[in-house]
Amino acid sequence: MVSVITISRINHENEIERKLSKTVRSVLENFNSFSEYILVVSNCTDKKKDKGDFIKAISKALPQDSRLKIVKTDCENSNWSSQRNRGIKEAKSDVVVFIDDEMTVEKGSIEELISTLLEDENIAAVCGAVLPEKTKNPIGKSQGILLHPGGGFSLPKEKTEIKFFHTGFSALRRNIFLQTPFDESLKWGCEDMDISIRLKKKNRNLKFFYVPSAVSYHPTRETIREIFHWMRRYGKGRADIYIRHGERMSEFFLPKLLGAILISALFPPISLPVIIAMYKFYLLKLLKKHKEILRKEKDPKLVLTMPIVFFVMNIAFDTGRIERIAETIIISRAKKLTEILKKQSRKNHS
Repeated sequence: MVSVITISRINHENEIERKLSKTVRSVLENFNSFSEYILVVSNCTDKKKDKGDFIKAISKALPQDSRLKIVKTDCENSNWSSQRNRGIKEAKSDVVVFIDDEMTVEKGSIEELISTLLEDENIAAVCGAVLPEKTKNPIGKSQGILLHPGGGFSLPKEKTEIKFFHTGFSALRRNIFLQTPFDESLKWGCEDMDISIRLKKKNRNLKFFYVPSAVSYHPTRETIREIFHWMRRYGKGRADIYIRHGERMSEFFLPKLLGAILISALFPPISLPVIIAMYKFYLLKLLKKHKEILRKEKDPKLVLTMPIVFFVMNIAFDTGRIERIAETIIISRAKKLTEILKKQSRKNHS
């Protein structure tokens, strides 16, 4: 018995095909032996539309299958964690498989996740490869090569026990995640990293595995704006994990960039050579790191776009981390100040 779960946020009805229909069709075509398929969907469209109309619109766009179940969640108060928890609560099977919206799977991939999960009762979660969908857009290609949700091309080539599992394409033991649910206060993501840490603290014997033979695909971000928004949000989520668990973060990129800007500002005549030198340095670094993928792509435009996308991703990631850390400090100090003022007020009244 297996329950498949897809979570999604629909901002407009024309997103239903792109976000839900293609994923449902892919699962039906490549893994038809599930007992139920739960779609946990936040209605962020017309607020005046009632629940029935919204669910009818989704049902109409989906393949007809009696095992499909649509669960509507509130737009303002739901996030990835709350949607995942809702799906797990609604599920009736011991094994749940998450495949996020907009994704597709290869035949046999879900079976690979499940068979690995059932090898050992201490295996709590197994995740598969999430690769970039094919695109002709050089910005999208660059994003897919540099960093992709779920790991992309940087994932191991063999089945591996891992420290953190990702939920985008994964199989989980339902009972474990009912006892230790996803943290719904994490509104910026990284809920899978958080729960990996908490589960290990609770039971050191639990294991997480990555299986490269379980393959799925996710679209790339095709514009600089989309990439910046995604990486800024990811930076905030990653900062939350650092604040809560002290999990070490990668070094900040902004100081390096600001150093180059400062040199350029102090010595204007060499500003252009400094910019060119920095661009060339990272270009050569990226070409060396990703030479195998670039050889397959054979797209000369990537020489231009990869360093640009690299800079945007790192600036956005740092921006998100700095914003979230600063926000946490401000909120913490505001709470302390409020407590001091309350104590002072009680003293004055006594």
